[in-house]
Amino acid sequence: MERSIAILSAILFAGIGQAQDVPAKEAVASRFHIGVQGSVDHAYRTLELNQRTGPSERIMENRNHAEEPRLGCTGALFMGYTFSSRFGLEAGLGYALRGWQLDISKLTFGDQIEPRRGSIYQTHDELKAIRRSFHYLDIPV
Repeated sequence: MERSIAILSAILFAGIGQAQDVPAKEAVASRFHIGVQGSVDHAYRTLELNQRTGPSERIMENRNHAEEPRLGCTGALFMGYTFSSRFGLEAGLGYALRGWQLDISKLTFGDQIEPRRGSIYQTHDELKAIRRSFHYLDIPV
């Protein structure tokens, strides 16, 4: 349900804007144009199985339940050249951050006990989440 709400809100807030939009008669024809794109993304993964076995099904269900979405980002810079009124070429450079996170704040690792002497080594459970990040470099033409 949370994913559906996130996807619906992304669709509702998505839009296209044009700066300095003027009527075609008044427009000055420029052969070069530059564009910038940026967005904040809802990044997550869902595991699926190719072959069903007992342990792999349990692992998949546990990971799909424990892993949480995280914020990702996308940014790109485009430059284009128009050859005629119907043909042009545009290229750019983009960066995207994707991934997921695993909330481990509910886990406690406890104190380690030395088996030979019985002394206790205190642990500091400061790790709140494990994040997996994927960095993508896009070169669209």
